[in-house]
Amino acid sequence: MAYLDGYKSQWNDARAANGFPARTENVDDVAFAEAMISKLQASHQIDSSKVYAAGFSNGGSMVIRLVHQVPGLLAGAAVIAATQPAPESFLLPDAPPGPLSVVLIHGTGDPMVAYQGGAMSWWVRRFFRVGGVSLSAPQTAAYFAARNAITQPPTATDLPHREESGKTSVTRTDYQQDGKPPVTLYTVHAGGHTIPGPRKAPFVLGRTTHDLNAAEAIGQFFGLMPLPESPKTR
Repeated sequence: MAYLDGYKSQWNDARAANGFPARTENVDDVAFAEAMISKLQASHQIDSSKVYAAGFSNGGSMVIRLVHQVPGLLAGAAVIAATQPAPESFLLPDAPPGPLSVVLIHGTGDPMVAYQGGAMSWWVRRFFRVGGVSLSAPQTAAYFAARNAITQPPTATDLPHREESGKTSVTRTDYQQDGKPPVTLYTVHAGGHTIPGPRKAPFVLGRTTHDLNAAEAIGQFFGLMPLPESPKTR
């Protein structure tokens, strides 16, 4: 496991309207990711064909950039609290498509990156210097499913609810088809700009659900951990 740290804790991600120092100072974070993989391959003999990237918020948007700009770099991608930029707001509008297993996690009450997509709110544009228009979380999942040539309709599954999760709940939407890399969206109902799991985020970011452990779900999705018992599908 490698934890990459962006320049001044921020990334030069896939959004055209990105005002972070990593963008304004033209930091090549794609080359950084490629160099780190090469370094780990040399130092730890990792299998470069089995590299998975996971990112939260700005980090999730950086994963989206890697998926498009260097499609052969990753075996799978996990994106938390980030969505695909709309074509007019995408830094790489002509990036070639490529099939890839993708898992997405997003809260419907996210105050920073809206689950329903659209334009960034004024206070995010002002204080975080990020703007533009994005797809909704379901549209993002459908976008990646289309990239994977999945034509079958998705199935939705409600995860078991824990009392400590309070008002939050989780629905898993799976896009699957034989011979195609899968795409899964975890919708955290009433969830905020947070990573689901045992640790709560600051209150200002919204609710953190305990119905889903993001790290475990990502590991299971990529076949790195055993799968739990499957709940009923509807």
